[in-house]
Amino acid sequence: MLITTVNFANELPNIKKNIAQADFIAIDTELTGVEPPSDVSKYQNPEQKYQSLSKSVSNYIIYQMGIVTFQWDEVRNVYVVTPYNFYVIPNQGKTNLQRQFVFSGSGIDFKRTVKTQDFNKWIYEGINYLNGEEEKKFREQIEKSFQLNFTKVKNLEYEDSFKAVLEECCSKVGSWLETPTLDYLDLITGKAKNNQVIADQLEIRFPQKVYCQYIKTKYDQTLRVH
Repeated sequence: MLITTVNFANELPNIKKNIAQADFIAIDTELTGVEPPSDVSKYQNPEQKYQSLSKSVSNYIIYQMGIVTFQWDEVRNVYVVTPYNFYVIPNQGKTNLQRQFVFSGSGIDFKRTVKTQDFNKWIYEGINYLNGEEEKKFREQIEKSFQLNFTKVKNLEYEDSFKAVLEECCSKVGSWLETPTLDYLDLITGKAKNNQVIADQLEIRFPQKVYCQYIKTKYDQTLRVH
């Protein structure tokens, strides 16, 4: 099954379940290049060769990842096999993290020749991700934004009409956190200027439990709470 941003949220519960129940899994990746470094030698010991290859491959990124789960069916005496094929692309967006990576001309030319990848789908529908170091920096950015906005938002005087919207949103998020049935909750805030204040209030009232994302839906303004 091909997994992109179009169906990722809907398929994620099944993906998690199949991985958790699997007897074993197989993983394969496609990278933007696999050129060996010039300093690799047959005279290197395993540790030296690993370090050389690791340094070289860090210039490239994974743009496609396959995961296949295998679960033994005792009734039929066969493995139930479920394959997933993910297009993944580094997250830029609101993280303010600029990732630079390299493409190998020969590698991309090979993929184009055998027609195994859809690069348009990768760019437009690839699932965003952060590596470990980027996630650490992003979390630091979030914590810093909490500190910067806390005093400003805490003492803000609200209009009566907006205060009702704010309190309703906070109530919905509080209930959702007690028994979350989805990985995120969409709030219809009405006006774009409401989003920032509501997002700040949610992050203050539910510290380190939520983060907010502005998205475009059939409604004009939607605040997605993760």
